[in-house]
Amino acid sequence: MAGVDEEVGCKWRSSFTHGARNGNESSRIFFRSVRTFLQFVMGTLHVLVRAYLMAIVIRSSPWPRKSRIL
Repeated sequence: MAGVDEEVGCKWRSSFTHGARNGNESSRIFFRSVRTFLQFVMGTLHVLVRAYLMAIVIRSSPWPRKSRIL
């Protein structure tokens, strides 16, 4: 069981350090990719929240007019 875990850990580590000369460089690349990913996620969430709030405003504002028409 321990041997399998070590093997998987080595594969996982080598996939991250692939193409990097030392561990410091690979961690820097990894953190940069994580930061860009987080910025992308936050930007997407920001757009979704704004769209949701706009939908609430648009949906709630015409209700009195619709009820008067009906």
